[in-house]
Amino acid sequence: MSEMDVTFGRALRIWWAFTWRAVLFSFVLGAAAGAIIGIVIPIVGPQLGLQDPNGTIQGVAQIVGGLLGIAMSIWAVKLSLSKRDFGGFRVVLVPLGPLCPLPERMAGPPGK
Repeated sequence: MSEMDVTFGRALRIWWAFTWRAVLFSFVLGAAAGAIIGIVIPIVGPQLGLQDPNGTIQGVAQIVGGLLGIAMSIWAVKLSLSKRDFGGFRVVLVPLGPLCPLPERMAGPPGK
């Protein structure tokens, strides 16, 4: 396996494969979560004794949105790395050394 130079164009292709997925997934999931939070907290808030449901909605939405954004970014990276063709090249993970050396007793069939 030969290495290729890291050019601006190749870096841009990898960045774009990650970015559009992260933005799209985060937007869709964030909008759905925001809608659910915006509906549930005004209904449940008074029963829980919340004095300012709007402030609670904003705080909960920020935390949930941040966590969902991180999760979607990680998922976008995984999907981007799974992409087989970036226009003449692909990105693969190659170990630098042995991943997990097996103990001698597990290296071969039992009894040998």
